[in-house]
Amino acid sequence: MVKKAKKRGPKPTGKGTSINVRCHPEFMAAVDRWRAAQPRQPGVAGGMTRPQAIRALAELGLEGQAR
Repeated sequence: MVKKAKKRGPKPTGKGTSINVRCHPEFMAAVDRWRAAQPRQPGVAGGMTRPQAIRALAELGLEGQAR
């Protein structure tokens, strides 16, 4: 009997569009510095993930646009 390997991460919600982006190491280092400086959320181990940080930074940039 062969066991299936467990999938990592949360179950997909089926909502939203998945995108793949290539980033230079300097950009990723800047994202990592920014997320390290963010306050930790209670009950969340390890703090903010890179995808969460990139989404948060994009939202901050969009909020800053005057329309």
